[in-house]
Amino acid sequence: MIFLIAIIPALCWGINPLLVGKINGHSENEMFGMGIGDGLIALIFWLFSQPTVTISGVTFGLAMISGAAWAIGQLGQYISYRLLGVSKTMPISTALQLVGTSLIGVLMFGEWGSSNQKILGLLAIMLIVAGSALSAGTSDGRKKGFSCYLPLLMTTIGYWIYSCIPKLVKVDALQLFFTSDVGNIDSCGRVGNISSANCLSG
Repeated sequence: MIFLIAIIPALCWGINPLLVGKINGHSENEMFGMGIGDGLIALIFWLFSQPTVTISGVTFGLAMISGAAWAIGQLGQYISYRLLGVSKTMPISTALQLVGTSLIGVLMFGEWGSSNQKILGLLAIMLIVAGSALSAGTSDGRKKGFSCYLPLLMTTIGYWIYSCIPKLVKVDALQLFFTSDVGNIDSCGRVGNISSANCLSG
């Protein structure tokens, strides 16, 4: 049962780029919609769980930064869907996230303590990079310039920050979810407002 529950997020993340590709809208509007959906999910969880938030101001601020960093990473993905296509964006994005978070875990948090763990971890990272390079493809078969990859490369840092902050703070995961969601919704809303302002000015 636990494994079935763990599969749900993976399925949702897998469906997300397919839905976004079908919608074929602006990246900013997709982010705004994501923020609304995220807020609704958080509200439903809040109503059912009724948690007592007992975190410090510093932890709350870090959680908000974590949520905002996630929004940056997600916006980069949405932009890359347009520039590279889903089939090329997702393998590269996944590889960058896995490699980055693994290195952060080793360098910042002392994970992979033994030599064997470091060797196996390094080999795993090499396999991830190789698999990403082999599986990344475009529907039209045309090569993309380096500038098309820049948004994805730069905004993936947001995913790294989002992933490492929960390790820094010692707080209940449910409380962290609600507080980081504040930063996420705020960032998505700001992106949506910028898009609306640009449409009105244009």
